[in-house]
Amino acid sequence: MRFGVLLIIAIVLSFSAKGQINTDQVVASGLQSFDEDDYVMAMQYFNLAIQSKPNQAAPYLYRAIAKFNLEDFAGAEKDASHAIELNPFLKDVFEVRGAIRHKLGKYNEAIDDYSEALEVLPQNKYLLYNLAMLYETKGSKDESNATF
Repeated sequence: MRFGVLLIIAIVLSFSAKGQINTDQVVASGLQSFDEDDYVMAMQYFNLAIQSKPNQAAPYLYRAIAKFNLEDFAGAEKDASHAIELNPFLKDVFEVRGAIRHKLGKYNEAIDDYSEALEVLPQNKYLLYNLAMLYETKGSKDESNATF
Protein backbone atom coordinates (compact mmCIF):
# COMPACT_ATOMS: atom_id res chain seq x y z
CA MET A 1 0.00 0.00 0.00
CA ARG A 2 2.79 2.42 0.88
CA PHE A 3 4.43 1.77 -2.48
CA GLY A 4 1.15 2.66 -4.16
CA VAL A 5 0.90 6.01 -2.40
CA LEU A 6 4.48 6.79 -3.38
CA LEU A 7 3.65 5.84 -6.96
CA ILE A 8 0.71 8.25 -7.01
CA ILE A 9 2.90 11.03 -5.64
CA ALA A 10 5.51 10.33 -8.31
CA ILE A 11 2.85 10.43 -11.03
CA VAL A 12 1.46 13.71 -9.74
CA LEU A 13 4.92 15.27 -9.57
CA SER A 14 5.89 14.08 -13.04
CA PHE A 15 2.68 15.37 -14.57
CA SER A 16 2.86 18.61 -12.62
CA ALA A 17 6.28 19.22 -14.07
CA LYS A 18 4.80 18.85 -17.55
CA GLY A 19 1.80 20.98 -16.61
CA GLN A 20 -0.81 18.44 -17.67
CA ILE A 21 -2.11 15.14 -16.38
CA ASN A 22 -2.89 12.41 -18.90
CA THR A 23 -6.25 11.48 -17.42
CA ASP A 24 -6.65 8.50 -19.75
CA GLN A 25 -3.44 7.00 -18.36
CA VAL A 26 -4.43 7.79 -14.78
CA VAL A 27 -7.85 6.16 -15.28
CA ALA A 28 -6.16 3.13 -16.90
CA SER A 29 -3.92 2.84 -13.82
CA GLY A 30 -7.01 2.98 -11.63
CA LEU A 31 -8.64 0.22 -13.65
CA GLN A 32 -5.46 -1.84 -13.24
CA SER A 33 -5.84 -1.40 -9.48
CA PHE A 34 -9.40 -2.74 -9.88
CA ASP A 35 -7.97 -5.87 -11.47
CA GLU A 36 -5.80 -6.28 -8.36
CA ASP A 37 -8.81 -5.68 -6.05
CA ASP A 38 -7.05 -2.60 -4.63
CA TYR A 39 -10.05 -0.29 -4.49
CA VAL A 40 -8.39 2.28 -2.23
CA MET A 41 -5.55 2.73 -4.73
CA ALA A 42 -8.05 2.80 -7.60
CA MET A 43 -9.94 5.60 -5.86
CA GLN A 44 -6.72 7.59 -5.54
CA TYR A 45 -6.17 7.35 -9.29
CA PHE A 46 -9.78 8.31 -10.01
CA ASN A 47 -9.53 11.22 -7.56
CA LEU A 48 -6.51 12.45 -9.49
CA ALA A 49 -8.37 12.16 -12.81
CA ILE A 50 -11.38 14.00 -11.36
CA GLN A 51 -9.14 16.71 -9.96
CA SER A 52 -7.57 17.18 -13.38
CA LYS A 53 -10.76 17.02 -15.48
CA PRO A 54 -13.85 17.30 -13.25
CA ASN A 55 -16.27 17.31 -16.19
CA GLN A 56 -15.56 13.73 -17.31
CA ALA A 57 -18.19 11.20 -16.22
CA ALA A 58 -16.11 7.99 -16.43
CA PRO A 59 -13.82 8.66 -13.44
CA TYR A 60 -16.92 9.32 -11.28
CA LEU A 61 -18.45 6.06 -12.49
CA TYR A 62 -15.29 4.11 -11.69
CA ARG A 63 -14.90 5.80 -8.32
CA ALA A 64 -18.54 4.88 -7.57
CA ILE A 65 -17.70 1.24 -8.30
CA ALA A 66 -14.65 1.41 -6.02
CA LYS A 67 -16.75 2.95 -3.23
CA PHE A 68 -19.41 0.29 -3.76
CA ASN A 69 -16.77 -2.43 -3.32
CA LEU A 70 -15.60 -0.68 -0.14
CA GLU A 71 -19.24 -0.57 1.06
CA ASP A 72 -19.43 3.24 0.98
CA PHE A 73 -22.86 3.08 -0.62
CA ALA A 74 -23.85 6.69 0.08
CA GLY A 75 -20.62 7.98 -1.48
CA ALA A 76 -21.02 5.56 -4.39
CA GLU A 77 -24.56 6.78 -5.05
CA LYS A 78 -23.40 10.39 -5.02
CA ASP A 79 -20.61 9.67 -7.53
CA ALA A 80 -22.88 7.63 -9.81
CA SER A 81 -25.52 10.37 -9.76
CA HIS A 82 -22.88 12.96 -10.59
CA ALA A 83 -21.66 10.83 -13.50
CA ILE A 84 -25.24 10.74 -14.81
CA GLU A 85 -25.48 14.53 -14.50
CA LEU A 86 -22.31 14.86 -16.55
CA ASN A 87 -23.29 12.28 -19.18
CA PRO A 88 -26.82 10.82 -19.08
CA PHE A 89 -26.00 8.75 -22.17
CA LEU A 90 -23.47 6.62 -20.26
CA LYS A 91 -25.97 3.83 -19.57
CA ASP A 92 -23.56 1.69 -17.52
CA VAL A 93 -23.96 4.22 -14.74
CA PHE A 94 -27.64 3.37 -14.38
CA GLU A 95 -26.81 -0.29 -13.79
CA VAL A 96 -24.21 0.65 -11.18
CA ARG A 97 -26.46 3.16 -9.44
CA GLY A 98 -29.28 0.61 -9.48
CA ALA A 99 -27.08 -1.88 -7.62
CA ILE A 100 -26.05 0.83 -5.15
CA ARG A 101 -29.62 1.90 -4.50
CA HIS A 102 -30.63 -1.74 -4.12
CA LYS A 103 -28.04 -2.06 -1.32
CA LEU A 104 -29.33 1.18 0.24
CA GLY A 105 -32.90 -0.15 0.25
CA LYS A 106 -34.05 2.50 -2.23
CA TYR A 107 -36.03 -0.04 -4.19
CA ASN A 108 -38.19 2.26 -6.34
CA GLU A 109 -35.15 4.27 -7.42
CA ALA A 110 -33.20 1.06 -8.10
CA ILE A 111 -36.06 -0.22 -10.27
CA ASP A 112 -36.00 3.04 -12.23
CA ASP A 113 -32.23 2.76 -12.76
CA TYR A 114 -32.35 -0.90 -13.81
CA SER A 115 -35.22 -0.10 -16.19
CA GLU A 116 -33.18 2.70 -17.74
CA ALA A 117 -30.21 0.37 -18.22
CA LEU A 118 -32.46 -2.31 -19.72
CA GLU A 119 -33.49 0.07 -22.49
CA VAL A 120 -29.98 -0.33 -23.87
CA LEU A 121 -29.31 -3.89 -22.66
CA PRO A 122 -32.73 -5.62 -22.83
CA GLN A 123 -31.29 -9.16 -22.67
CA ASN A 124 -28.89 -8.54 -19.76
CA LYS A 125 -29.69 -11.42 -17.41
CA TYR A 126 -28.01 -9.76 -14.42
CA LEU A 127 -30.22 -6.67 -14.79
CA LEU A 128 -33.35 -8.74 -15.34
CA TYR A 129 -32.61 -10.93 -12.32
CA ASN A 130 -31.96 -7.94 -10.06
CA LEU A 131 -35.08 -6.18 -11.29
CA ALA A 132 -37.17 -9.30 -10.64
CA MET A 133 -35.68 -9.61 -7.14
CA LEU A 134 -36.53 -5.98 -6.41
CA TYR A 135 -40.12 -6.52 -7.47
CA GLU A 136 -40.22 -9.61 -5.25
CA THR A 137 -38.81 -7.64 -2.31
CA LYS A 138 -41.48 -4.99 -2.81
CA GLY A 139 -44.18 -7.65 -2.88
CA SER A 140 -44.98 -7.21 -6.57
CA LYS A 141 -45.08 -10.90 -7.42
CA ASP A 142 -46.80 -10.43 -10.79
CA GLU A 143 -44.14 -7.97 -11.97
CA SER A 144 -41.42 -10.21 -10.57
CA ASN A 145 -42.75 -13.26 -12.42
CA ALA A 146 -43.15 -11.30 -15.64
CA THR A 147 -39.56 -10.10 -15.37
CA PHE A 148 -38.25 -13.61 -14.71
